[in-house]
Amino acid sequence: MNGFAGLSLRRLSALLIALAVPFAFGSCQSIAGIDDRELGPCSHFCDVVMQNCAGDNRVYETREKCMGVCKLYPVGDANEWQGKNTLECRLHEAELVPTAADEDVSKLCRSAGPEGLACGSECENYCYLYEKACGQVQCGSMSNCITKCAALRNRDEYNVVDDYEGNSIQCRFVHLSNASIIAGGQPHCGHANLSTPTDKCNDVPDSDEGAAGGSSTSDEAVKPSEPDCAQYCQVNVVGCGTTEYESKDQCLALCKFLPVGEFSDTDQNTLGCRIYHSYNSLCSPDSHCAHSGPGGEGRCGTELTDKCASYCTLAKGVCPDEFASTFGGDSECARDCGDLPDALPSVEGPTRYTTTYAQTPGTVACRFLALSRAAQESDRADCANAFGGGTCTPPP
Repeated sequence: MNGFAGLSLRRLSALLIALAVPFAFGSCQSIAGIDDRELGPCSHFCDVVMQNCAGDNRVYETREKCMGVCKLYPVGDANEWQGKNTLECRLHEAELVPTAADEDVSKLCRSAGPEGLACGSECENYCYLYEKACGQVQCGSMSNCITKCAALRNRDEYNVVDDYEGNSIQCRFVHLSNASIIAGGQPHCGHANLSTPTDKCNDVPDSDEGAAGGSSTSDEAVKPSEPDCAQYCQVNVVGCGTTEYESKDQCLALCKFLPVGEFSDTDQNTLGCRIYHSYNSLCSPDSHCAHSGPGGEGRCGTELTDKCASYCTLAKGVCPDEFASTFGGDSECARDCGDLPDALPSVEGPTRYTTTYAQTPGTVACRFLALSRAAQESDRADCANAFGGGTCTPPP
């Protein structure tokens, strides 16, 4: 550690500026206008972080990116740094690395980096850094951003190369680091969006070499090979609450009967399509939750014409015996469903699918809710309702 080690960042900044002033008077260029953190806290902080957190424990690809992110954080209080989203907290974490046990180094470095594990929560730090680097608050308020951020996949490790891709909070931190050194932050702010990002921080297969810090990866922890129910239900329940499913467990039970599809799906009757619209729902639930629900209303269906393809697929999967005895085949199921009053999508009107509207007898919505409940039941008791009987019987 250099001779400045142990000084608080504020004291270090003041000392270096004082030392620099005499030289400034004798030169053609004054230091006036130079951010004092470039002379003191940020320069010192990045010296420590770049030296102590190297190799697989790098948290900044370059010193320039470390400086760019550093200047977005408050310096903080040297006496009350614990758990704070400040430079003081991050510096203390980085300074512990040389004497730390091997198993502790990764967490210390991640705490010193943009994630700030021991320096505030990851979601608080992500939402703060996005606002500072990109000039806008996501989801309308900082509290909404922090709440909805809980939907993001957390790999519980950080790699500035691998995490250039993948729909994780770690990928978003990598791109916010990149955004910090670019005027306006683009295109990296778009990559780091909370809702479905414009590029890179998604799970769509990408064969291009990653510029500015990354390359394509085959690691399924970074980018899964296909959509999965755990990701879908986590995002859907955070984004939509109980409007599409009565619980996360109910979502998980029904999900396994959906066609898997691809992460690139945006208008197919697949799990991949529903994941895409679940991410969109994080900041725009009124527009996208219905698309992401069991019927994929208005987006994730066949030719976007009705909900019946989704209904028949799920009915045949969840209740195969009842499906065979009631309809015999897909075409008969589609005709029966098509006669119901809410067969066509209505994502903004009174027949838009929600678990509340699904209490209405004689509707496709009622049948979808019955299928969701039946998927959880060992005896599939709600299958009778899912075919228009019981609680879903049309009113006289």
